[in-house]
Amino acid sequence: MNKFESIHRSRKFLGGVVACLLLSLTVLWWAWVDTPQLALDEEVLKTVDSLFTAVTARRQPSLIECEKRLIALHVAGRISDPAWNKLNSFIQSAKKEDWEIASRQLYRFIELQRGAG
Repeated sequence: MNKFESIHRSRKFLGGVVACLLLSLTVLWWAWVDTPQLALDEEVLKTVDSLFTAVTARRQPSLIECEKRLIALHVAGRISDPAWNKLNSFIQSAKKEDWEIASRQLYRFIELQRGAG
C-alpha cells in the first residue's frame, strides 16, 4: 500500500465517523424537539411521577387513579393536548399490560422534558 492509498483510507474512515456522529446528533435533536413539553406545574409533575411509579410497579389501580388526575389536569388546561396525547398513549399501553414498553416510553418522555427536571 502506498502513501496515497493510506491517506485515502484514513479520509474515508474519518468521513464515515463524522457522518455517523452527525446522524446521531440529528436523531437526538429531533427527539428532544419533537417531545411535547409539560408546564412547570408542581401538581402535573407530581402526577406524571406517580404515573411512572404506577407503570413501573405494574399497579393497575394506581394507573387508573393517575389517569383520572391527568384527565382533570388536561381538562383544566394545565396539560397541553400534545403532552396529554403522549401521556395517554403510555396509559393505554399499560392498560393493555404492555408495562415494559409503557415504562420505557414514559421514562424517555420524562427524560426529554426541558426544565422539568
